[in-house]
Amino acid sequence: MRHGRPFLVKEQRSASQLGDILLVASITKTLSSSGTRNLPDPHTLSLSEPLLLQILRAQSLHPSKKLDFFKWCSLTHNIKHSARTYSHILRTASRAGFLHEVPHLLHSMKEDGVVVDSQTFKALLDAFIRSDMYNSVLAALLLEGGCSSQVPNSIACNELLVALRKADMRVEFKQVFDKLRENKGFEMDNWGYNICIHAFGCWGDLGTSLSLFKEMKDSNLESVGPDLPLIIASFMCSAWLGR
Repeated sequence: MRHGRPFLVKEQRSASQLGDILLVASITKTLSSSGTRNLPDPHTLSLSEPLLLQILRAQSLHPSKKLDFFKWCSLTHNIKHSARTYSHILRTASRAGFLHEVPHLLHSMKEDGVVVDSQTFKALLDAFIRSDMYNSVLAALLLEGGCSSQVPNSIACNELLVALRKADMRVEFKQVFDKLRENKGFEMDNWGYNICIHAFGCWGDLGTSLSLFKEMKDSNLESVGPDLPLIIASFMCSAWLGR
């Protein structure tokens, strides 16, 4: 009997693996042909995170079917998505052009108390910026920034600020700036300081521009270009001449 136990355990493991393979194949085939409407009762399924990821990574599935399946899982009581599955579906949505789905996914993620990694968040912001979907960017940033345990990626946020400045979207720029300042874990780097100093100075908000310049110097951060003090001086002259 002692010699038979390892074989029995191995046989049971093989049977379990075969069952998982068949389950993934069946769900994938059903999704491809008829979507979620012909899937079995979700309460009868035993879908672990690895199995969910296998289905979401299936190359034969159209991204829209993956999104439908992800939502279908969310509506059940026994399937709860992890940070890995959220990260994967968010990247899938951004790559496939389903950016309008992202704010809803982020809202669901926040309700579930799940936080994705900063690289996933950066990928989302990059996709929004490339598509000129600034309103959706702001929605995503505000939703994600509302979670105190998540610190936005500084590079992605700087790229967003640059895009908003170039588009002369002053109100939206200020909204992002204020939201980042509210996040106590977020530290602005020298590029971020320079972007904001230039933007507020050009838009006539000399007080904020000077305050940020002083804050940057007090933090021992160097300006991106040696001409920043001259630019600050020109802002001051323009403000004085405009009186």
